[in-house]
Amino acid sequence: PRFAADILVLDGFYFGKRGKDEQVALIARSPRGVCSWAFARSECRQSWSDFIATLPPPSLVVADGAGTLLHALAKQWPQVPVQRCQWQAVQHENVRGEPRRRWRVV
Repeated sequence: PRFAADILVLDGFYFGKRGKDEQVALIARSPRGVCSWAFARSECRQSWSDFIATLPPPSLVVADGAGTLLHALAKQWPQVPVQRCQWQAVQHENVRGEPRRRWRVV
């Protein structure tokens, strides 16, 4: 299903064996539910760019902070603000002890 949303949460869900057989489902969801999804071999810039190109631009994107996704968003939707997913930011700090980067909250 594809529908327009004011707020989009973009994320990748990995499944399959690590390495050669690993795949990812790129998912766009809103408070109303899943807007769109696509399978990819990885969360590379091209995969995210191709996926994002199929969606109408929202008012706000919530993302995990992956560099490849942020790069694709900056190219495809430079006018759309991006909010770091707070749950993933907290999980990252809990697992590693401190964040890898400092994130600007919009």
